[in-house]
Amino acid sequence: MKKITIAAILMTASLFPAIASAALINCGGLDMAGNPQRECGICDVFRLVNTGVDLVIKIFIPLAATLFIVYAGFKMIMNQGNSEVVKQTRDMLLATAIGLVVVFASYAIVGMILTSMGSIQAGSALDWEPTCTD
Repeated sequence: MKKITIAAILMTASLFPAIASAALINCGGLDMAGNPQRECGICDVFRLVNTGVDLVIKIFIPLAATLFIVYAGFKMIMNQGNSEVVKQTRDMLLATAIGLVVVFASYAIVGMILTSMGSIQAGSALDWEPTCTD
């Protein structure tokens, strides 16, 4: 079951063009025309970490939560007569909802703190980029 879940997540993630075709950082190599790009610096490490966090927060967390909700709903429907299983699935749905609130609230709080310190450029509380001078 675990292998099927991992395979399904990877196949679904490969459908997103932003994941499949986007460069993680744009430095130290050649651009699309074959011209050399600028050298990588410490800011590019922060951009790489930011890209990874964005990937997890905006793609994988909602995808995992959706899978948990679908699984819990399916399990609840199939075991309607068993009150113990229905209670477990309700707890799973509640834990998923609480987990989503905690993840997105913490990400927004960190974004607001970093914005107030001037460390990042913020488009919104959930969309920020490290402030770098290139």
